[in-house]
Amino acid sequence: FVNGLCRVHEEKGHNFIDESGHEISKEYFKMAGNFGKNFAYVGGFDEKGDFTFTYIRRDGSLFDSWYPAIGEESEGLISAMKGTKYFVMNDKEKVVSRGYRRISGFYDGHAYIESSKNKYTYINHNFEPFDEEFDSVHVFSEGFGIVKKDGVVDAINSHQIKLSELSALAQQIEQNP
Repeated sequence: FVNGLCRVHEEKGHNFIDESGHEISKEYFKMAGNFGKNFAYVGGFDEKGDFTFTYIRRDGSLFDSWYPAIGEESEGLISAMKGTKYFVMNDKEKVVSRGYRRISGFYDGHAYIESSKNKYTYINHNFEPFDEEFDSVHVFSEGFGIVKKDGVVDAINSHQIKLSELSALAQQIEQNP
C-alpha cells in the first residue's frame, strides 16, 4: 500500500484496491504507477495502437485528457507531455508552468528540467531555475541533488551551493578558526 491504496495486477491488467480490499475502478490498465497524494498514472493503448497515459483519482475517476508521456505525482504536482513539451499541472488538471523539454517530479521542493539541449538544471515550486546548467542531474533527496559537470560529480543544495564548496569552506574554518 502506498498512500492508502495498493496497485494490483491481474490477468485483465492493473487496478487499485483500498485498505478494505475494494477495487477503486471497474477499468483495468496495461500500466499503472503508485498513488501520490491525489493521483496515480495509468496507461493503455489508444485506437491507433499508441501507448497513452492519464491520471486516476482516489475515487476511481480518470482525467479527461490522455497524454503520450506523463510523470508520477509528487508534492501535489503532476507533469504531462502536450505536443513536444512537458507541463506541470495541479490537482485540478490546470497547467501551472511554462513548457519544458523534459521535467522530473518535484522532490524535496525541486524538479530537474532539461534547460537546453542535453543540459539540465533544477527549478523550485515557483518554477525559478538554478543559475548553473549540468551535464546530468538526479532528483533531490535529503536536501541535495546529485549533479555532474565536465566529468566531476558533486551535490548541490537548494541555495545552489555545492557540497565541494561547503567542504572547502569547512576546511578553511578548521584551519583558521
